[in-house]
Amino acid sequence: MNDPATLIQPFDRPPEEAMNSYEYMYHLRTIHQVLADQVRMADQKAAYIFSFITAMLIFWSADLKKGFNFIVTMQTVSLVWVLSVAFVLALFGTILCATLIVVPRVESSQSSLFWGAWPAAGERLRHPKGKLTDFIANEYLQDIESVARICRKKFRYVRYAQRGFVATILLHIIALAVEAR
Repeated sequence: MNDPATLIQPFDRPPEEAMNSYEYMYHLRTIHQVLADQVRMADQKAAYIFSFITAMLIFWSADLKKGFNFIVTMQTVSLVWVLSVAFVLALFGTILCATLIVVPRVESSQSSLFWGAWPAAGERLRHPKGKLTDFIANEYLQDIESVARICRKKFRYVRYAQRGFVATILLHIIALAVEAR
């Protein structure tokens, strides 16, 4: 089972620490799948945020129109006016961040798992250099790094959009409470 010929030595580890090539490839494939699932999860979160914003805009449409008119027609600055402006900024910021979550991202990669690397990636697949397990592992590693960068960017905007959505709701409620006094 641990025949040195079947072991690859990821990251220049000594042979006694090297994984079985099957285990290593399975681990890389699992990491790749988990990251791809996380990219889809970020896109789903954006869809939820858009749905909540749409429901909020429909549910509060009369209040929103009144708030927008209040901002435009107000002659002096008041607490309600400041809260209304903050609400509008939070709303637009949330919509912008939710949009940035789903905007396609292209990360520079030469991996055959990345569509943008083709047709050159096809040539590398036809004529792989070195051991096949090393070649495949490097392809996975390159794509994992690219997908991980995409995940970090997407989830940064998910965080911003979620915070903006909460701020939007709180600012609207506070503005209504202050206005009702």
